[in-house]
Amino acid sequence: VLNALERSQITVSQFILSILTQHQYNEHPVVRDLLFHSPDILSAFLKHSRRNHKLLQCSTRFVQDSYLRELREVASKDSGWHFGALSATTKQLEEFDIEEMAQDIVRRAPGLSELFGVLL
Repeated sequence: VLNALERSQITVSQFILSILTQHQYNEHPVVRDLLFHSPDILSAFLKHSRRNHKLLQCSTRFVQDSYLRELREVASKDSGWHFGALSATTKQLEEFDIEEMAQDIVRRAPGLSELFGVLL
């Protein structure tokens, strides 16, 4: 495989980036295999003795962006959990259910919920 890529003057990274970004290969067995094993591949990159610190920085940014998206989802007015403290009625306060809110956060923001669990 490596010799074939070399003869074609294509690097492994060019090949992988090409098949992952061109929609025509979305259902190709190689793409499905790469996606299925992506956690193992990322783990191997992170454990490699010559790993690049940029990979860790990039991974951190991906996770931070994911948490931020989830936080925005949970904090949005569409989430249904907004109410004004000054204008809240007694009925609204009585009907508020922290368990229901926690379940909704787990559903809407599973990564953030897991982070909270680790931190607490």
